[in-house]
Amino acid sequence: MTRVARPGLALLAVGLAFALSLLLRADFFLEHGGGQGLEATYHTLWTIEALKTSPPSAHHFLPTVTLDPAPGNPVRWGSTVPTSGGSYIYTSFPPLGFLAPMYGLESLSLKVTFLNLALFNALVGLGAALGIGGFMRAVALREIRNPAERERAGWLIFAAMAISYLCLRESLVSHGAVYWPHSLSQLCLVFGSWAAFRLLCGQRDPVSLGGLLVACALYPLLEWTGYVFNVGVALAFAIDGLVLRRKALRPALGLPFALAGVTLLAGGGTLLHYVLAIGAPEMMRALAHRAVDRSLRPDAVALPLGYLVSFAGLLLTGLAAALTIRRNALLRGRPELLLLFLLVTFPMVENLVMMQHATQFSFDRLKLALPLLLAMTVAAAAHGRTGVRALVAGAGFVVVTNVATFELDAGRYDAWGTAVARNGEVIGRFRRDPLAGCSLMGASGAVRGYLNMAFHRDIFEFVSADGLAGEAERRDSCALAYVTIDPVFPDLPRIASIEILDRAGHPLRRYEPEPEVRP
Repeated sequence: MTRVARPGLALLAVGLAFALSLLLRADFFLEHGGGQGLEATYHTLWTIEALKTSPPSAHHFLPTVTLDPAPGNPVRWGSTVPTSGGSYIYTSFPPLGFLAPMYGLESLSLKVTFLNLALFNALVGLGAALGIGGFMRAVALREIRNPAERERAGWLIFAAMAISYLCLRESLVSHGAVYWPHSLSQLCLVFGSWAAFRLLCGQRDPVSLGGLLVACALYPLLEWTGYVFNVGVALAFAIDGLVLRRKALRPALGLPFALAGVTLLAGGGTLLHYVLAIGAPEMMRALAHRAVDRSLRPDAVALPLGYLVSFAGLLLTGLAAALTIRRNALLRGRPELLLLFLLVTFPMVENLVMMQHATQFSFDRLKLALPLLLAMTVAAAAHGRTGVRALVAGAGFVVVTNVATFELDAGRYDAWGTAVARNGEVIGRFRRDPLAGCSLMGASGAVRGYLNMAFHRDIFEFVSADGLAGEAERRDSCALAYVTIDPVFPDLPRIASIEILDRAGHPLRRYEPEPEVRP
């Protein structure tokens, strides 16, 4: 075993890999390119801006998309629901995933910008990678029998698994310029699973128990997969107590009932929060509508292909490791490992139920990395020095294939960098117009965060200039500003023109982007 296995060098290797991953994504972080799901970042930025700017009495600290709310506000936005104060809010996700970066960056005296949010997200990814490295090392140390090899092998596995996770195509994107609460939820998945593993191994210490309960409380407050994870964890401990340890009913179900209580508190608190803001009937209708929109779809090929894009070589190495585990019966007589695989794989049920969402938004697939890396670790640790060497080689394959996939995939989104530059140039000229600040704005298509951030305004979507004129009269706006847009990618538009019209709808002047502008 080489000297790189020592703790300091292992951490140094992970730090170097993280630094290189930032360099690899520099264009992405600077908006010179794009990626799948990038609209989520602009959505987050706009939600944070709206939360900071509009009064809490209107948005109730829920994920709002309205900058200037007023009762009866007609500026709708996608599938949002209005509060009595005129803030349109989304019911599809809890607010913690937006409040955390908002207050996190504010605590560091940093503005919430695209770059700062991307860097915040990258640090979350580093935390998840270190957690995975430590978790996999803990698993390996229980499996490696030779005391002379355990420590060095453990740190090699730590570095290999942490670097593999950092360099996954999905991590480079979803722990990078594409921010959504799924990134933060990985911390709950990783550290919650690690705490559960310690408890399954008989380490009933306060840190393990408290860590699991905290993870199971926070995960549902970030995204809905948390409820699925909590069910899987409760099921694992119920099987452990009733079937494997043959405890009496009450002590066997003590922890599962505690997990159920934490889950009910999180769910009930979230539901009550929304009901107080928009009412129970509207909340139920909105949830049912979004559940149908994001649920099962007949395309059985799109999601597997999505996993291949997200994980590249990790799919192959993880599946090969799983076959090795099965062929060599490595889980026989190891109930704690069998239950661990159950609880880390159980969250994938959410991808099957919400198949449309997992197909369209790749960050929803990020959770599959944990069971794949766990399979590699268990298979390697069971084969001693040879297995660890195979794992390091496999990690190299994972890194190379995922970085190559990231580069190839990023090339598909080069047009976004050009669109951002041209949009910025024409918006800059529009802002110098004397009527820009007092005009009422509307757009020819969907408005989803990016346009709001670009103009820093509430904008009517899917309207015509004639249709906007009556609203301008009602509001006593000085003019109309009508934005004609063409979609470059979903919810990421190219501005074709910005037209200033008087309140009657008569054209005054028109701004169009300069074709030679480049990022």
